[in-house]
Amino acid sequence: MSDLFNKLKTKLLTNYTEIKSLSASIEKNVPTTTSKEGKLEWGQKVMKLQTLNMSFLEVAAIVKDDLGYDLEEVSKEVKEYYDLYQLLKTPVNEADSEDVKKIKEYIQTIKN
Repeated sequence: MSDLFNKLKTKLLTNYTEIKSLSASIEKNVPTTTSKEGKLEWGQKVMKLQTLNMSFLEVAAIVKDDLGYDLEEVSKEVKEYYDLYQLLKTPVNEADSEDVKKIKEYIQTIKN
């Protein structure tokens, strides 16, 4: 395996670990307070999560599309996370299962 692949693999695994950790923290600490500081801190975590997701997706696309590696060579979890993200960004269509349709509709509701 190439040195570049190994560097990108490390970056993907690090990002994935940070995404999981930050997501858990965000879910646990949904602001129950109306203080500006609490809301600001939570919002900053959400913004950092979005940045990590964008970085993850960019690096995953490079590994997959430009270098031609299967993301499963990085890890099964990384491949599943990437595949889920790709699935959720496509519009709802008739071939989707009911569960996938519900998830996509929920994501669209959040985006709006």
